[in-house]
Amino acid sequence: MRHANILKTISVAVIILMGSATLSNAQNLAGKWQMIRSGYNITKQDGTQLQPRVEIKAKGMLVIWEFFGDGKFSATDGKSPVQLGRWKVNGNKLIISGDWARELSQAVGQNGDLVFEIETSSKSGAGTLLTTKVDATKISNYKKNILYQEFQKL
Repeated sequence: MRHANILKTISVAVIILMGSATLSNAQNLAGKWQMIRSGYNITKQDGTQLQPRVEIKAKGMLVIWEFFGDGKFSATDGKSPVQLGRWKVNGNKLIISGDWARELSQAVGQNGDLVFEIETSSKSGAGTLLTTKVDATKISNYKKNILYQEFQKL
């Protein structure tokens, strides 16, 4: 159940802040993205695979990330204050910095800036999708625990 608590914390805090092509440059990321789902890819100690997920958009929750061309970043749920930071892409890594990003980084077992592996893809009828992944194994009781979030470009 620890993974559910972490997902709830991330979603409620809105600090939260399929794929074929890896981002080749930061320009592909600039713009607004709405989270459509979030979940975990879990491997239990016995090798059993679990994939719990929450359909964020379908449940009426609104989480928007915006990447500005000048390196600024914002995240909002439409209710809480907008969370601000900075962003950059290094290969297939998205790095978000700022006080709140460091707090979230610690919540998923990282130190320093929040670092995600990212992929983009296009789906017929869904447009451009962004998938972020972060290894949250350090804070779980599982052999492997990857938090992922999927966003649709607005």
